[in-house]
Amino acid sequence: MSGTGPGATADSGPARPFFPVVHLGNEGNLGNRMLRFLAGVRLAGLVPGCRLSGVSLPEWGIVLPDIPLGAGETLRLAAPDPDHGMALPLAALAARLRAGTLAHVALTQYAQHLRNFPPPARSAPGYSPPPPHRRSRPGRGSS
Repeated sequence: MSGTGPGATADSGPARPFFPVVHLGNEGNLGNRMLRFLAGVRLAGLVPGCRLSGVSLPEWGIVLPDIPLGAGETLRLAAPDPDHGMALPLAALAARLRAGTLAHVALTQYAQHLRNFPPPARSAPGYSPPPPHRRSRPGRGSS
């Protein structure tokens, strides 16, 4: 990769430095926007230099403006995959973003699946799982 955006030509004006972008839609209520943000953080964390765009969570004090997407392929994820539901193909997306075969991911679908989120230690500093004797309580799926 040359350090400029994919598809930049001499006629397209000054090329901006290339960096992958995960753009998050703000559709839905607070819970949906929070979960989409966590999925975006997870994906961006798998790709060095990746930036988040279009985040509006003023309730959390997190607002990231839209980054103009520029040249390169954008993959829009607007509906859950029929085979995987709301679990995003994070490893495949990250590999394409790192390789430069994909420049942007626009995530507007619901992302309510635990595999989409960063590990608890990353998303909640100081979090530790409950001790084994408290993980399973009667009436909560234990046998």
